[in-house]
Amino acid sequence: IFWLDMGIKGAAIATIISMLLCTLFVMNHFVQKTVSSVFIKGRSSWKSMCLEYPDDRRFAFCHAVGGKFGGGDPELCAQAIRGRLALGANGIITSVGMLLVMLIIGIAQGMQPIVGFNFGAKKYERVQETLRLVIITATIIMGVGCFCSVAFPKLIARAFTNDPDLLDVTANGLRISLLVFVVVGSQISISQFFQSIGIAWKAMFLSLSRQVLFLIPAMLLFSRFWGLDGVWYAAPFSDFVAAVTAWLFLWYHVKNMKSKNRIELFSILFVYYMKVD
Repeated sequence: IFWLDMGIKGAAIATIISMLLCTLFVMNHFVQKTVSSVFIKGRSSWKSMCLEYPDDRRFAFCHAVGGKFGGGDPELCAQAIRGRLALGANGIITSVGMLLVMLIIGIAQGMQPIVGFNFGAKKYERVQETLRLVIITATIIMGVGCFCSVAFPKLIARAFTNDPDLLDVTANGLRISLLVFVVVGSQISISQFFQSIGIAWKAMFLSLSRQVLFLIPAMLLFSRFWGLDGVWYAAPFSDFVAAVTAWLFLWYHVKNMKSKNRIELFSILFVYYMKVD
């Protein structure tokens, strides 16, 4: 996309390449002779079945396909159904979360020019007051969303689907995924705050922390122990850790700013008394 300056076309090509490499990586397992499950040429092939049933090639084809894949059909169907329900539930949960997150992003972006102007003017009390108001507002909004998602998950899910199986999976996932969503409002607000005052690396780190840096490892780890529920539990874990990280960043920044203000005040007083003398 960037290095070769190919834009959307580059994204499409990169997607195809990644899928091809993943396929080759997985297929490499089945062509090795040291593994228990390999692809071999046997009597279940269509050619051998045609020789055995020369008068009915359609029967030979079905027999060959059944011989290769029939044993795995029940589990294949079960996995497909579970996967479809999980993906559908994830789409609904993501939509609900984004509805809340977009509200907070809008409020936080509205904060940016106010904070940026007052920070540049060294009116730090107004900066703190603005940030405090935004965090309180964002926390209230997220708190309402969190409460409704935990208390009425099926009612929310019904706005997206009437499938009873999908409703059950979505309700369970929604209840778990948005369990501590109340802390996300402050996390987003603090991230936007650092962007407003020009500390880009902190803003970037906090923006990536919740959905990438903490979420992906948690999903990979938790799913090993708790399966699909582990995927749902990864979200509140990531939200909580990201929020704690954001508050630590803010605490350190405020502490550092107070130290700088004391030094600046001491310098002004020192210069003033030197002039008086």
